[in-house]
Amino acid sequence: MSVYQRKGSEVWQIEFYFNGERIRQSSKTKDKQEAEQKEAELKRQLWRQENLGDKPKQTWKESVVRYIKEKQHKKSIDSDITGFRTLAPYFEHFMIQELTRLNIDEALDSLQDEREISNARVNRLASFIRTMLNMACDEWEWIDKAPKIRMRTESQNRIRWITQAEAYRLISVAPKHWKNVIKLTLATGLRKTNIMTLKWSQIDMQRHCAWIHADEAKGKRNIAVPLNEDALAVLKQQIGLHDEYVFTYAGKPFRFDYTSWHEVIAKAGIKDFRFHDLRHTWASWHVQAGTSLQELMELGGWRHMDMVLRYAHLSSESLKDASNRIVFKNNFDNVIAING
Repeated sequence: MSVYQRKGSEVWQIEFYFNGERIRQSSKTKDKQEAEQKEAELKRQLWRQENLGDKPKQTWKESVVRYIKEKQHKKSIDSDITGFRTLAPYFEHFMIQELTRLNIDEALDSLQDEREISNARVNRLASFIRTMLNMACDEWEWIDKAPKIRMRTESQNRIRWITQAEAYRLISVAPKHWKNVIKLTLATGLRKTNIMTLKWSQIDMQRHCAWIHADEAKGKRNIAVPLNEDALAVLKQQIGLHDEYVFTYAGKPFRFDYTSWHEVIAKAGIKDFRFHDLRHTWASWHVQAGTSLQELMELGGWRHMDMVLRYAHLSSESLKDASNRIVFKNNFDNVIAING
């Protein structure tokens, strides 16, 4: 095996000759066995390209770099670069040959859930991917066919929530390791990332509160999370299952799986429902129960009232008592008659 370490470096380098051409690159690992496996895989890829006509695999980063280089003339290139920076955490582990309509859709769903961005913004980002993949297919010949990308319906605000009966059905059909995740999300309105990475060190059962650190919050500020009776009941059931994380699966921190989620909502008979819509549901229930928009903004950790006004239309039912404060009751007709 032709792997070696440079002086003063623990990372293994790969170097060999193929058809008289010197191949040299970093294995990006400090593990010799892993480096040897990467070298063997690289040799297999080169052999298949030479003998079977396989196209060389290109990373997401390599594709973006080439796209930006060839689109430098665009007046909006800075916007493109910003878009690809937003996409990077969700796609940088892919080779572009691995991208399919399904995993592109799942990655964009995850991005939208975690960053709470509009369908219009997601579509804008999706258009960058589509353009780049079309170039990779038609111009660079890196892929045989560019996958189709689902575009979202653009509306002013997407508020999708479910009733308590639907929530009960969702929880009842969910696998055991999902049940309490869903329950705590509905009880606190926490975002998906914060639920999945929640640690016991962030929870004070005695004071009935939890907190999200600024570096883990969307608004980049500390968020206090009051824990109601439902939340406390869920947390008590999780005590002792893991020393560090509240939610785990097979002894490891819980990781969101889109396939599993889609199976759960399908089994519950609920359509067009993302995990983030549990947060919308939590907020919608609060407003319908009489929680003021100002209180909701504090509970949900939003920095601006604009984000909370999306739920204002749901408060009409809870405002009936307030509207009745100025009812003339039986004297109204008399008032009209007198003034007439």
